Parts: sequence; C-alpha cells; structure tokens
Amino acid sequence: MSTSLIALGDGVLSLVIPSALRQKIGKEGGDRVVLTVKPDHRPVRLVVPPALKSALEGNSKARATFDQLAPSRKKAYIRWVESAKQPETIARRVSRSVELLSQGKPLR
Repeated sequence: MSTSLIALGDGVLSLVIPSALRQKIGKEGGDRVVLTVKPDHRPVRLVVPPALKSALEGNSKARATFDQLAPSRKKAYIRWVESAKQPETIARRVSRSVELLSQGKPLR
C-alpha cells in the first residue's frame, strides 16, 4: 500500500490511511498506530486526461507550470477533470485548469 504524507505546518505531518486498511486492522480515524514507513523511489506515472492534455499542448505557459508541479498537485488537477461526468463540465474544468496554470496559480 502506498499513501502520501500531508504537511500540516510547523513540522507536523499527517498520513492518510485508507478506510479499507483501517477496517482490516480494527482502527478508526484518529486512532494511533505504529507503522514502518519506507520511501518509494519509483517514478510517479500519471495519466493526463485527453482533454486536459490537448489543452495544455495548446498553451505553453500552462504546460510549463503543470510540468513543474509536484505529483500531488498534478493529481489534483487530473482528479478534478476526471471527476466531471458531463462533457460541458469537463470542458469548463479543463478551461479553468489552463487559466489557473497560465497564471501560475494552484487549484483550490
């Protein structure tokens, strides 16, 4: 299983444990556990949705910003676009993504 550490500020980190694993070990959110953490040095492979990929290819500034984002930030854009069901929503989210990336702004 892999997950990510989330920086909460002031040197405090949070580790998200998927609910299926918590159920398996009999723990709930907020419970304390002892675990071993190992770094994963494998390259992160992300699949950019075709509509977003095409839009980024048409905007060099947005593409450059996207390419420099941390994998977790890229995933946020990808998941946001992929979670849309309707073509119109996908188009709006792709357009907004390119707009934000062109301005060097994060997805909020």
